[in-house]
Amino acid sequence: MTTPETPLRVGLAGTGPWARNTHAPALAAHPGVVLSGVWGRRAE
Repeated sequence: MTTPETPLRVGLAGTGPWARNTHAPALAAHPGVVLSGVWGRRAE
């Protein structure tokens, strides 16, 4: 279980439209989550 003192660190695998428009913003906005990394096949 996580608390604000120890948030859940999450990484995203994929940078497509769903990740960019839905998953990343939702994870970044959640107070108990830290978006720690993102991986995509393309550098951009």
